[in-house]
Amino acid sequence: MLSRIFVICLFLQTQFGFAQASLLLTNAHLHLGNGKAISQGQILIKGADIIWVGEGDEECPHPYSELKDLEAKHVYPGFIAPATAAGLVEVEAVRATVDFREVGRDNPNARTAIAFNTDSRIHPTIRYNGVLLVQSTPEGGTFSGLSSVMRLDARNWEEAVVRMDDGMHINWPNPQRFDRSKGKLVVNEKYAEQVRHIVQTFTDAKAYLRSNRKPINLKLEAFTGMFDGEKRAYIHANNAGAMLEAINEISALGVQNIVIVGGADAPIIAEFLREKNVSVILRRTHELPVRADDPVDLPFSTPKILHEAGVLFCLSNIGRMPVMGNRNLPFMAGTATTYGLPKEEAVAMITGNAAKIMGIDKRYGTLEAGKSATLIISTGDALDAPTQNIEYAWIDGVPVSMENWQEDLHNRWMQIVPAAPAK
Repeated sequence: MLSRIFVICLFLQTQFGFAQASLLLTNAHLHLGNGKAISQGQILIKGADIIWVGEGDEECPHPYSELKDLEAKHVYPGFIAPATAAGLVEVEAVRATVDFREVGRDNPNARTAIAFNTDSRIHPTIRYNGVLLVQSTPEGGTFSGLSSVMRLDARNWEEAVVRMDDGMHINWPNPQRFDRSKGKLVVNEKYAEQVRHIVQTFTDAKAYLRSNRKPINLKLEAFTGMFDGEKRAYIHANNAGAMLEAINEISALGVQNIVIVGGADAPIIAEFLREKNVSVILRRTHELPVRADDPVDLPFSTPKILHEAGVLFCLSNIGRMPVMGNRNLPFMAGTATTYGLPKEEAVAMITGNAAKIMGIDKRYGTLEAGKSATLIISTGDALDAPTQNIEYAWIDGVPVSMENWQEDLHNRWMQIVPAAPAK
């Protein structure tokens, strides 16, 4: 397997000139990741960086050692999957492979980066559809811990880190809870107490960080950077009332950078989110609405509603099978275009917007000069399942193998069991 990967990487370097000093890709349909596109564009790559991006008839202002005509193929920034346990679980039914949830209610100091498994067999299946970066995220309890943004191609977790401890994840309680005995939602009688616990923990952390920090409290140390905007406060909530209370309570404590994760009711409070400058990591579009009386297509049209309201948002695969399902992230973005979201905004939803929300936009998320050469090339529309065909991918200028064991199994059995003839 390793020898095959080596041969593939060597082939890509030979074909695209990455072994040389610089490479100019021409005649490409560039999806910039910022809501814009260039139908006949050029992009110059040197080492790990994008040096120049131009129109088709412009003369490249920099010297280059290799030229490649892409013949109108599509070029995108590498897709980014936020709020996922990727790298922290292999087989959910096998407890020994599950490492995204710690014991206890409060684990703000739990860090996903050091537990990230770079050898996961799931990673290649996600990369195959263009997802090159993930926000490896803890789950469970009230304070789940600290997430980190990771590359999906590295030898160890240190090499995989793009941004360490980008933010803390807090599960905000729901004003209602599901009573299985009654088969319906009932009032959560412990809601006020649960909210007070979160507020008190933030208050204690703020006081602790202003003190001499002796003795050291590791759980409160984890809040370093939360009150100056360096770290994000990722509030997991779907109920409109819960989101409103969470934003008001947490911002009143001095937390400057709040992100809602899930946000099923975000369209209801879209204006409030824009005024408060709160970003949203949306749950997946391929999902049923939360309430029985909601429009059945509400998850599909939510991206358009937030875009028109001026809210900064990106898309995740929160739901069932959240890790392996990340491979469908571009297709979920494509679904949003059918329900009114402009095509290039759908691209931005899983590239530039995600990078902004996670604070990595200085290097990732868009095709611009000075940014990382983290990109993919597809012969068809990468957001459209029938036409998508991602041929090549790079992370920081390094070719990434597109082989994966699912494709190997498909090819093996297709040779034994031929496809049925069309009727």
